[in-house]
Amino acid sequence: MTNLSAIVNTIETHAPSSLAFSNDPIGMQLGVTNTNKLENKKIRKCIVSLAPSKQAVVKCSQINADLLITHYPLLQFPIHKITDHLYYKLKLLLKENIFCFTVHTNLDCAENGINDTLAEIMGFKVVDIFEVNGIPFGRILKPPKEIILDQLLTLLLKRINAEKIKFVGNIDNPVSKILLVSENFGRSTIKWIKRASQRGVDTFLTGDLPQNIARYALEIGMKLICVQSYYLETPGFRRFSKILSLEFTDTEFIFFDSGKLWKLYPL
Repeated sequence: MTNLSAIVNTIETHAPSSLAFSNDPIGMQLGVTNTNKLENKKIRKCIVSLAPSKQAVVKCSQINADLLITHYPLLQFPIHKITDHLYYKLKLLLKENIFCFTVHTNLDCAENGINDTLAEIMGFKVVDIFEVNGIPFGRILKPPKEIILDQLLTLLLKRINAEKIKFVGNIDNPVSKILLVSENFGRSTIKWIKRASQRGVDTFLTGDLPQNIARYALEIGMKLICVQSYYLETPGFRRFSKILSLEFTDTEFIFFDSGKLWKLYPL
């Protein structure tokens, strides 16, 4: 039976912690970190879920899972109180002795991770890496043939099964170079959009962004495509679950889809 230490080491191989942003709380979120104790923790079943949702935690309990691996951290911000939904999730995880491990921006940036999986789904070639402070945070893509924004949006809707996509720019303008970043840059987004533009990127594909960044993109002529993170990140995390399944055949890895949060109206 696979021990937790082996799984943690394999995760480090596929998504090195050195690729994560400095303030990103990756790794063991709930459980022990002592090497000997990790080796003693046997993993028979593991839930792999994009979010540490209440549904994912309940599923862990229902199937007697030993481990929950998530993309979004269970504990992300400084915590002063443990109440309500967080109390319920922690109580259930602790009661059932279920460890929780997070693989976030390190998997976004990793080879064959979130960004690379999305590029493959789109059918576009990665022609360059877009680094942020020395970390390969984004991928620069080139379409296999000349396309306009309208064609790119149509293709994207079909490939990721999204309902709708927000965009900024002229729908008839050509697309030659795309910067794909599944995780947004936060407060530094304008800075990196400007740098991408200087490298010949004319289209920026990412998650949701605020109004001021959309306005900036419009004014410098950068086409902007914003997609719900669920659609951008689910394919790569599902792939990661399959990688672990192939690596550890005596442990059952179950991908749990908590579903998208945002709904569009009218339905």
